Amino acid sequence: MNLAKERKGVPVKDLLYIRGTRLYVHLDGPSSAPALLYLHGGPGTGSYDFEVFQQARLTRQIRLVTLDQRGVLRSDPLNSEDPFSLQDLIEDCEAVRHELGLSQWFVLGHSFGGYLATRYATTYPEAVQGLIFENPTFDIGLTARSLLQAAAGEFSALGDEINAERCLAFISQDHTPRKVWQAFIELGRALGPQRNALYVHGPEKDFFEQLAEQSPFPVEYWKRGEIHQQRLAEEGQMFHSVLSDLVHLKQPTLLIKGKYDAVTSDEELAHFQQEVKASQVLLYEESSHFVHVEEPQKYAEAICQFLLTRN
Repeated sequence: MNLAKERKGVPVKDLLYIRGTRLYVHLDGPSSAPALLYLHGGPGTGSYDFEVFQQARLTRQIRLVTLDQRGVLRSDPLNSEDPFSLQDLIEDCEAVRHELGLSQWFVLGHSFGGYLATRYATTYPEAVQGLIFENPTFDIGLTARSLLQAAAGEFSALGDEINAERCLAFISQDHTPRKVWQAFIELGRALGPQRNALYVHGPEKDFFEQLAEQSPFPVEYWKRGEIHQQRLAEEGQMFHSVLSDLVHLKQPTLLIKGKYDAVTSDEELAHFQQEVKASQVLLYEESSHFVHVEEPQKYAEAICQFLLTRN
């Protein structure tokens, strides 16, 4: 992938004062086009990679809203004394919609953004015209177990059978979602650079690091996401499964799945297909977790088709 080429034309961004802090929010695209809110994952990665690979493609036909969630990247950082919860992220989405004067919008959630999109759509169903999930997590415990399974394979490929066995042993035991997630964070760090293989299928597995290095933002901006993720984990709401909420999604729904993605576990995908009736699943053969990066043109075409045929 040519990062320098993809970065061309990314428009100037905005800060909006929303519910006591400044959030990075950018609206781009034809005013008559259907509106789409992008919710990034991580938690805490920001929307920059999505803008680089999708902004120019989507905004020919879509009115795209990109948002760095509270405390992340270009939004104001979180301070230790700031109150912060998962509910704040839900309320921020709704406040941004009102601030932009949008009666409804479509919502696209990538990874943990899919979890947030589900919580938002079930809290404010009248605001959401349709949903798109890209390799979502609906249950962080199941996602972490799936990632540990994939990590075991990567450790084995490195000849590290001790850590491979640690991954498999943890999967075989009955742990809380928080503990499984913490185990994956620890063992993921032990993989070092090979950790990127869990998320990227193509040869440039360090694309995100390259993107951050070449971005116009200082290192401390990128580190803001660590505090965001830490605070969400401390609060604990992110460990509550939303699988039982999927049945309440009545909007047209599209799930995009990379063939090699390990974040959306088989159990989560099966539950989604069983419970969400007005749904469609698209499988991308050359992608892992970042379909919007690895197959950007096919991805953009699918997004536009979904929105334009349901608007």
